[in-house]
Parts: sequence; structure tokens; C-alpha cells
Amino acid sequence: MKALMLSWEYPPRKVGGLATHVYELSKALAERVEMHVVTCNFPGALELERVGGAIVHRANVYSAPSPDFLTWAMLMNASLLRAGCELAAGGRFDMIHCHDWLVAQAGIALKHATGMPLVATIHSTESGRRHGIHTDYQRVIHEIEGWLTYEASRIVCCSWSMVNEVAGLFNVPRDKIWMIPNGVDPETYRPSAIDQPLRDKYADPSEKIVLYVG
Repeated sequence: MKALMLSWEYPPRKVGGLATHVYELSKALAERVEMHVVTCNFPGALELERVGGAIVHRANVYSAPSPDFLTWAMLMNASLLRAGCELAAGGRFDMIHCHDWLVAQAGIALKHATGMPLVATIHSTESGRRHGIHTDYQRVIHEIEGWLTYEASRIVCCSWSMVNEVAGLFNVPRDKIWMIPNGVDPETYRPSAIDQPLRDKYADPSEKIVLYVG
């Protein structure tokens, strides 16, 4: 199987949790399928590299002046679409997987241009982020999200609350949505060794240390 994943975030470009999600997911999927990730360029990052088995392609985003983030996102989609078409011309993919509205246009266009099925992961919605749709700017993003849920053959959400939100906002049949929760690789958080001098700064050897964040 050969899959093409689209995401505007990928390390070292980290804006929210999406970069980590796509990095870990693509790395895990690459153990079983030929995985290609198409994302946008970032200063100092390689245009083409293999990361944990996944092949990462960073497209140069058109540098035309962008009055707002939405305009920049449209330019980015044109760049990702071009990169995706070039990859598809070199050999057919079995599926496209795009993450959120930010890459929706590229994913939808690739679907129709190549005949490949489209899967979309919806991590959050504009209505959920803004507690409703209040401006025309937000309406555009909301409509793109709805368009993506319509065009996708399957939708992935990471929680049941998001399943309910997507189904309610965009009138999506429940059997079209898969709930696949996020996971944690415990090896990432298992220390290879204890830094004893550092530990001694905070606690006696007989005491336990609890880290609290929040």
C-alpha cells in the first residue's frame, strides 16, 4: 500500500499538536505501508528526507504577499497540490490523507485529479475554536471544513466529543466517521538514566518526585 499524507505542520514546523500527531502517525504507518508526507517548507529543513521510514517532501510555498492567514493558506494549498501532483505522476497512490481545513483544497483537488480516495482527520473545528461562527472570515473556514467532510470517503476524529461535533455541524453520517484516539509511545518518556546530581537538587534519595503541569 502507498499513502500520501498532507499536513501544514510537520517538525520542525510546530504550531500546535498537529505536527507531533502527523510525525508519530506517519512514522508508525511507515512500518506497514509506503508513506509519503507532503508539507510546507521551513527554514533550515530539508526539502526531501526520510524520517522514521516516512518520506517527507517539503514544498516551497509561493511567497506572494498575504494580507491574512487565510490568503497564505490558499497559496500553501497551491504549492502542496503541485507537489502532490508531481508525486502522483511518478506512481499511483492508494489513498490521500489530509489533516484539517488547512490542506483541504489540495487534498480535494488531488482526489478528483487522480481518482484516489480521500481520508480526512478533523482535529478541531472553527466553530469549536471560536464558540460559534461570528464573522465572514470564520464562515469561510467553516465552509471549507464542511466541504472537506463531504468530499472525504472517511473522516477520522480523535475523541467521541469531536465525532459528535463534526456530525452535528456538518450533518455527517455517523458510519462515515472513525474515532481513533491519540496514543503515547511510553519509550519517549522513559528516561535512559537518572541524572542524580539534578535529582539531588530537589529531593532526598528516599523521596519521590511528582511533576505537575497545569
